[in-house]
Amino acid sequence: MQYIFSFLRNDVISPEKTPSLKEQLSAHLLDITTYREADLCDSSCITEKVFVSTVHKAKGLEFENVIIFEATDGVYPFFDKKTPEEIRESARLFYVAMTRAKIRLHITYAESVSGISKWGNPYSIDKEPTPFLRHIKKFFHLYSM
Repeated sequence: MQYIFSFLRNDVISPEKTPSLKEQLSAHLLDITTYREADLCDSSCITEKVFVSTVHKAKGLEFENVIIFEATDGVYPFFDKKTPEEIRESARLFYVAMTRAKIRLHITYAESVSGISKWGNPYSIDKEPTPFLRHIKKFFHLYSM
């Protein structure tokens, strides 16, 4: 919240104006309701920046570092995507996420998932990286942990 107030105070509200804060906020109410998280990206009042975003909200933005989590088959493409068009759209979203990085791109995925089922039985499931990486992984440094 402090970042939002700082953004409003420094980028929206003019301290030089004589109207009260309430009057200025009322005057900018329509503007304020249309602001998006992306508007905070370029604000000079926010110096510590870690933005957590969906791929959809990141369209049109760029960041020095981008981390794509859980790039596994079943997530990219999502397990319910069945038609070729749905899979192509999922691939486009994945590649859009990749192109948001200016300097560094980190893509992570789990090689396996383990836990305890709701019936109390242990399980382990092997995972595969997203098929969208198959043709481009030669361009990346691969690390296993």
